[in-house]
Amino acid sequence: MMDINKVFTLSSILLLIIIFLAIPSLALAEEEGTSEDFRILVQVLAPQSIEIEEDIDFGAVSHNSGEVEAETTAEVTGEPETDYSASIEHEDGIVFLNHFEKEDSLEVKLVIDDSEVGPLDEEGKDSFTIYATLKEFDLNQTAGEYSGIATVTIAYSD
Repeated sequence: MMDINKVFTLSSILLLIIIFLAIPSLALAEEEGTSEDFRILVQVLAPQSIEIEEDIDFGAVSHNSGEVEAETTAEVTGEPETDYSASIEHEDGIVFLNHFEKEDSLEVKLVIDDSEVGPLDEEGKDSFTIYATLKEFDLNQTAGEYSGIATVTIAYSD
C-alpha cells in the first residue's frame, strides 16, 4: 500500500506541472489575437447666419385693395457647398399685425419657396425670397398703422 503523503506529494507535483504548462499557453493564446487602430473624424461646420435685406412694407392699403403681395430677400452664409433648410416660425406661416393704438389686427401669410433654398455655393452664400400676402379685410377695419414681427429660421440639413 502506498503512503498517503507520497500520493499527496505526487498529486501536488502533477498539479504544479499542469499549471506551469497551462499558464504560458493561455498567455500565448491572448497574444495571438489581432487588433487594428482606426481614426475618428468630425467636421465642425461654419456657423450659419441670415440677414433680411429689408422689412416687408405693404405701404398704404384700403379695404378695396384686396389681397396685397410683397416680398423680401434673405441672404444666408455658412459652410460652402452644404444643404440647409429655411422655415417661417409661425403656425401655417401666419403672422398677425397689431394696430399701434387699438385692439385690432391684420393677417399676413408668409411663404418660402423650398426650390429657392440651398445649397450654399462654393463661397458659402445663398439667398431666397420670403413672399408675403396681406389678407383681405373689410370696411370696418380700424384705420392706422399696424406692425408685427416674423421669424425665419435656417438650419443645416441632415
